[in-house]
Amino acid sequence: MYLAGAGQDRLLTNDGQGGFRDETEARLPREAATAQDAEFVDVDGDRDLDLVLALEGGHALWIQDAQGFFQDETKARLPVAGFVEARKVAAVDVDRDGDLDLYFAHVGRQGRAAQDRLYVNDGKGRFTDETEKRIGSEANTTADARFADLDGDGDLDLVRVNLGPLEIVVNDGRGVYTDVSETALPKAISGPGLGVEIADFDGDGVLDPYVAFLAGPLERSPRVRPPAARDQGPSMSPHARATIGTCSPKPRPSRRTSLRSPPIAAPRSRACAPSSRRTSAPISKRVCSTG
Repeated sequence: MYLAGAGQDRLLTNDGQGGFRDETEARLPREAATAQDAEFVDVDGDRDLDLVLALEGGHALWIQDAQGFFQDETKARLPVAGFVEARKVAAVDVDRDGDLDLYFAHVGRQGRAAQDRLYVNDGKGRFTDETEKRIGSEANTTADARFADLDGDGDLDLVRVNLGPLEIVVNDGRGVYTDVSETALPKAISGPGLGVEIADFDGDGVLDPYVAFLAGPLERSPRVRPPAARDQGPSMSPHARATIGTCSPKPRPSRRTSLRSPPIAAPRSRACAPSSRRTSAPISKRVCSTG
């Protein structure tokens, strides 16, 4: 079991009976970074699992030896990341050459570069930055990225969930990607999105994306979501559905008083029940009534 977070990550090994021993000090490099995602994958083809980390301050690659100990080989194997914050990492064979390439999803804030990066494996666990050649430029803050064969042609396409619009990016079979969001989706789906899962939800033999959206201050920001979309909710494909409601503001007490009647007191509590109204954004709110 691997626990990633702020400061030293932890590695717990199973004793075979469901109990765990902390072997962090013996097996992992000493580090103090903030890891936001971690994936165990065999990047160098030696049949053991190496570790790729998406860090708040960049990327990391730890190579496992034959005894199960990890060495930090980031500088020797990965391109220089620059000033970035990586939220997610996906290990995927984008060019169908039999080895795993790496896709890092980046968050653009506080001056960090929002451009996601695609690193292509040479087959021995050493990577080249081929972002410009294969996915082109983009400036969205990406919260999640998943690969799946969406069009049934045998290669892996990309669903990218941003704080802006949802994106569908298809693979041409050679590992070069084209954004087809305008034609693949009924309408632009505005964020902020946080995550995506891809599965055949309705059992018709094709894959459907389920996208999780954030309800909160970002949703109310006109820079993220226009007022019209805020009122009506974003449009979604038939396969992505959710329940949404509205929450009525708490009534304010009347300021008018008379000599014969006391001021009207504000309600002390509210009882909320889930809304049953269906819409397309995968978020859930409440309808509130005063009591």
